[in-house]
Amino acid sequence: EEMKRQGVQVEVIQADLFEGLGGRKFDLVVFNPPWLPLPQPSAGEPPRTKLDSGNFYPEDLFPRLFDGLPEVLNPGGTAVLLFSNHALSRKYVEEH
Repeated sequence: EEMKRQGVQVEVIQADLFEGLGGRKFDLVVFNPPWLPLPQPSAGEPPRTKLDSGNFYPEDLFPRLFDGLPEVLNPGGTAVLLFSNHALSRKYVEEH
């Protein structure tokens, strides 16, 4: 709705990274991975909630992303990666 209000034409595509795009190229790719990278639960840990269910990065997620970007970006195109600092602020992960 905000894009319409601003007069900006945007096509939003939800996909498994670049699968099913049929060779299309884009000026902008926005990537928003699962928002809370929690470690796998330990034996004594309480059960996780629905909010946690999509939060584990597959091992090949970032290599697939970075390897595939040159194939889908137009010359001069931009990739934007969105990350939350929620996991860091809650001390679920350590800063490196």
